Order: sequence, then C-alpha cells, then structure tokens
Amino acid sequence: MADDEIQLGEVRRLPPALQSRPDRRIDCSVVRCGSSDEPGLPVFLSYNGLQRLCEHVWSAAEVELGGVLVGDQCHDEEGNPFVVMTDSLAAQDYKNSADSFTFTHNAWSRITRELDSRPGRRRIVGWYHSHPGWGVFLSDRDQFICESFFVGRLDIAMVVDPQCKQLGVFQHTESKSDSMQPVAGCFVFMEGEASTEMSEEGLPTPLRYWAGPGSSGRSG
Repeated sequence: MADDEIQLGEVRRLPPALQSRPDRRIDCSVVRCGSSDEPGLPVFLSYNGLQRLCEHVWSAAEVELGGVLVGDQCHDEEGNPFVVMTDSLAAQDYKNSADSFTFTHNAWSRITRELDSRPGRRRIVGWYHSHPGWGVFLSDRDQFICESFFVGRLDIAMVVDPQCKQLGVFQHTESKSDSMQPVAGCFVFMEGEASTEMSEEGLPTPLRYWAGPGSSGRSG
C-alpha cells in the first residue's frame, strides 16, 4: 500500500488540560527510565497501561501490531507542557506482516467509537506499533504516519520490540525537521500506594527502555 493510500480520521484536538505532573503528586509512584536528564517534553506512561499494551504486542510477537495511545496532553501550574499516557486502544482492522503495520479507515472508525464510549476526559495522544526483532526506530512509513496524522506538538509515538524486549518513545522537537525524534528518557507511574510490581527500571519485566541511537536499551 502506498503512503498516500493510508486514510485515517482526524485526531481530535483539545486544548491542553491544567494538571499536576504525576511526579509532583503524593498519590503516585514514579520511576524515571532512560536518561536522567530532563526530557524536552516530559512523557509519563502508566505502568498498568503499559502492561496492557505489552500484552497486545506480545500476543503475536512475530508480526507487527499497533494501535493508539490514550491519555491527556497537559500543562502544569507554570504552563509547562507534558503528556500522560494512561491506556491504549488496539487497532482491530489493519494490514500487517512481519515488517509492516498499516491502519485502515475502518480501524480508525472503530477506535473513535470506542474512545467516545469511555467516560471522562480522554484523547488520543499518539500511536504505537511493534517491531518484532527489528529494534526500536521509526521507518519512513512510520514517519509518514506521524507527519500526516499525529502532527500536534504534544503527539508522541511508541515502538516496542517484543523479541529484543525494548521500548522507545518519540516526539516532535523544535528542529526544522518534521520527523519525530527519540526521547532519551521518560517516566513510568502508578497511582495509589507504591507497588512491588514496579521494578527499579519502572517498565514491566523484562522490558528495557531504548534511549536513542547507541543505546543498549537499559534503563537507569
């Protein structure tokens, strides 16, 4: 399928919500993954949401699977932006193989209906897909999807390699290039009391965070 044949619905654009960052809330346990430097756009990933996403991509670890990331795009009390991913919606109608994944118009329609049926303020904050054995990166086709449909400055992309056990996050930057760039570090959080389920790395075992080219995929 040619890139210009990919047809997705419009991503709903809502103004950023005023919220406190999870790492500033007393009811959240937060672990930093990847680089210890403050990321350009702080990205907070729900541990439970990541578990459900991983269950999806591990369900068929020999082919590419994908869907959208659900949560909120926010700004804190000082007006600084950040992104919170609380869950994901797996695409149910798609075209895929061992080295490709493509949304279809029907997949987008089903995702939109399911999102609308959920209570509370929820929005699509980006998309994810798996790279079974290929490592963490965005291909030209992946970048086309980002540049055509996930163009908001707070939109993100996530790639999971279920065979190499790596996860990476990508975001728009201030550079002239429209392509998304890897995020060297992010945060994983769990609401409520600290749980023994959260490892020192923060990510569901045995996943490791990929912090960009040259990274070993280790968290720290």
